[in-house]
Amino acid sequence: VSRSLSTSNQQKLLQVEFETNPLDGSSDYRVKVVSQSLEIKYNAPTINKLSECFEQDTQRNLQGVKQAAYSTYTNVKHRSYILMKHNIEKIKVLDIDIDLQSSYFLLPENGVYQDGAAAICMDFGHITLKRGMTPGENGEQATSLKEAK
Repeated sequence: VSRSLSTSNQQKLLQVEFETNPLDGSSDYRVKVVSQSLEIKYNAPTINKLSECFEQDTQRNLQGVKQAAYSTYTNVKHRSYILMKHNIEKIKVLDIDIDLQSSYFLLPENGVYQDGAAAICMDFGHITLKRGMTPGENGEQATSLKEAK
């Protein structure tokens, strides 16, 4: 993964901000995510070595570790569900600003990128998502379908 060439001012590759009760009082939570464009190059030897790390080792018995991990996972999952449900019921206004610049993936012909070699380029496009208070909106939710129209 490499960062694309950009202008002389160095911007952060990924910027994530999360605020609770912002000072301007327009929302209960504010989330802002901004990412710069990325150039991702596929490299077969690197991917092969990474996949070796995740292959099962037949010499070790990991059943006890698996059971403990699963027990912990189910406990965390249950607690997260309850907490998320509580928080969703409590949230009044969520201000979201997500801006993901166009990244692209290069898949070289022989699995290793070389200058001048044939490659397929897949562009993931620019994604922008914004949700905030609009003029005249006071954060109150509609109580019926008729009010929502």
